[in-house]
Amino acid sequence: MGILNFASLVLLTIAGIQTAWAWRNLRDWRLAFACLTLLLAGVPGIFEFLFDVNKKPLRADFSFDEVQLFTVGVLAVVAASFIKQIIHSQQMAAVAQSVSEFQLASILENVPDAILTVDRDAKVLFLNHSDSLYTVEDVVGQSALRMLPEEAHSNMQSALAEVIQEGRSVELDVPMIDRDGSKRWYTCRMFPAGSGSPPDTATVIATNITQRKHAENELRRSRDELEQRVVERTRELALANQELRSEIIERKQTERQLFSRIEFERIISGLSSRFIDLDPGQIDPAIEDALKKLGEVSGTDHCSICHLNDSPPMASMTHEWCRDGIDPVSDLIQDLPMEQHPWLWQKIRELVPVHISNLDELPPEAKTLKVALKSREMQSFVVVPLTSGHVLWGFVSFAVKGRQVSWHDDMVALLKIVGDIFLSALERQRASEALRATEARINRLFQSNIIGSTFTDVDGVLYDANDAFLNMTGYSREDLPLRWRDLTPPEWAHLDEQALQSIRTEGVAPPREKEYFHRDGHRVPILMGTALLDKNSGECIGFVIDLTERKQAAERIRELTSRLEGASRLSVMGEMTAGLAHELHQPLAVIANYANGCIRRLSKETLDRPKLIESMQEVVAQSIRAGEILRRTRDFLHQREIQWESVYLNSVIRDAVHLAELDSRQKDVEIRLHLGQNLPDIFGDAVQLTQAILNLLLNGIQATAENPSGPKMISVESDINQDSAVQITIADTGLGIPTELRDSIFDQFFTTKSNGLGMGLAICKSTIENHGGKIWMRPGAFEGTEFLLVLPRARRELRPPVMLAKLTEQPAASAPR
Repeated sequence: MGILNFASLVLLTIAGIQTAWAWRNLRDWRLAFACLTLLLAGVPGIFEFLFDVNKKPLRADFSFDEVQLFTVGVLAVVAASFIKQIIHSQQMAAVAQSVSEFQLASILENVPDAILTVDRDAKVLFLNHSDSLYTVEDVVGQSALRMLPEEAHSNMQSALAEVIQEGRSVELDVPMIDRDGSKRWYTCRMFPAGSGSPPDTATVIATNITQRKHAENELRRSRDELEQRVVERTRELALANQELRSEIIERKQTERQLFSRIEFERIISGLSSRFIDLDPGQIDPAIEDALKKLGEVSGTDHCSICHLNDSPPMASMTHEWCRDGIDPVSDLIQDLPMEQHPWLWQKIRELVPVHISNLDELPPEAKTLKVALKSREMQSFVVVPLTSGHVLWGFVSFAVKGRQVSWHDDMVALLKIVGDIFLSALERQRASEALRATEARINRLFQSNIIGSTFTDVDGVLYDANDAFLNMTGYSREDLPLRWRDLTPPEWAHLDEQALQSIRTEGVAPPREKEYFHRDGHRVPILMGTALLDKNSGECIGFVIDLTERKQAAERIRELTSRLEGASRLSVMGEMTAGLAHELHQPLAVIANYANGCIRRLSKETLDRPKLIESMQEVVAQSIRAGEILRRTRDFLHQREIQWESVYLNSVIRDAVHLAELDSRQKDVEIRLHLGQNLPDIFGDAVQLTQAILNLLLNGIQATAENPSGPKMISVESDINQDSAVQITIADTGLGIPTELRDSIFDQFFTTKSNGLGMGLAICKSTIENHGGKIWMRPGAFEGTEFLLVLPRARRELRPPVMLAKLTEQPAASAPR
């Protein structure tokens, strides 16, 4: 084998080594095939070298096969070197690619954004990482919509369709729900991806903007709060501005009101001084002028004063002022029934001022008042009641047309003062007119000479009198002046002093009976009353009535009444004659029996001293009883003057019952006594009271006896009533008194008996009333009648006068209420 073959073998060996290295490192079958082809091309030379090396020595000559083999070896080495270079270049490219992939992976893993690859159905094909609670394994292969709230699905699907189908990039903000339920916000920038056209996938770069959203929300909330604060502050400023404007307006109104009040007070001050000395005839024009000034100052359109009349309540306008263009209504408001406006009338009656700034403030019950004011276009008004003492006199009113006015309490108070000033002036005017009318009436009465009239002073000096008084006392005008004390008997002087004191303190002396000396010396009984006319001058007027004829008539009546009482007693005793005889027969029979018994014992000389004494004592007792019967009868029939003394009514009742007992036994009527204990004495005449009670008992016995049914009983009770007076009740069980006759039973000469005088009950009534008491009748039990008598307890310092003249009157018989 030659050198060339050896060199070719070396080259081929090198090429084989390079080919093996290339296969090991490149693992590219195409390069390995090229190297193998080269090696196979040099195989013959190798075999030749191997098998011919021992046969042929090395020689320097070269055959074609050797050159060919060498060429192949050179080419193989060159090829192997080239292949090695290619392999190295590929290795470097692979390393670069590996580095790029690593860097890309590093970038994808470390980039803060999430990068996803999704298909048309929103399934996640790739995810670099997840900053949510979801893991990559939880996301890849799953629908990206599961991480979104349901309300965001449609937006995501629309965006994917736009990227994949139209190949456009889309950016949108979507929320994502973590597995713990919290919400995060992402900005998703979506790009088309994939080799297809249109692309079949989309790359999504999701940037977490939760904090930004929170910041935006916080910023939005802060902005909203700021806007709200700005709005509130603006509102506060507007309100403050409005309040300031209102305050300015109110201040101006207050200033105007203050000015009006000052003017009001100035006018009131002027009115107070003006009306004090104003002549009564000038009061009406002065009030109308004052109303005009007050209306102009207060800005009102109508001012008026109304007077109220009672039964039924009616209002009449007495004074009125109207601003120009306002129609007066004084002619319409005359005798206007207040019942037409019940709400206003209720307020005025309760003395409550009414101030309405707007008619809409009126309650529903003031409908008629609202209609009346609307008809005159009045929008606001004030009404202030006026009182004279404690009596409602009327009211003053102010009204405003077409606008609202707030009536403050101080203005209402000023109007009340104005009304009081006007009312005082009107009262003075009325008093003056009444005084003039009274003076005219007094003068007519003075001149008429119907009764005696005098003019005196508070010291009792009589300086003028009419003809009736002068004729009554026998004096002439030339004898004037006279003094009361000179005309009055000494025993009446104390009454004159009391009358003068009463005139000085109370302005009037009540009517009193007294006597005057006639000029010729005889006495004239009179009834006199005095009243003070002028406190400053002390002038008094007196009225004097001559009682001479009345006294004479009263004396005649007294005598007649006394005779009638006597006749009544005789009539009663005539009815009681049989009973009186029986009453006397009993004790006389007992006396006779006991006297005969004593005679028999004395005749037989069987004297038993104790028995004799006992018999004589019984004779004495029966004699006293007979004498008492005769005394009571004599006192009852005796015509005598009234004797006032302390009387114990139970004794009077027993005396009357004793006198009526026989009549009650004959007619089978039981008299039951229920007499109270410790009754106080009364001051009166026992005989008259006995006659009054006896008359009632006899009437009751007769009425009870005539009743065919029911018990026959009369009950007599005495007790102390609630007024600490003694009360006597006489109740029978008779037929009663018909209703139509009850009002007449106490009238004189009224009787239901065929033989009666009709004076019994009239005398009873007169007797009880003369004792300061009362008597009345009421229906009793069992259709009977009850008579009740009430008599005051004894008071010696106030002895009731004897007023027998009352029998001539016709008093009502109804029971006191």
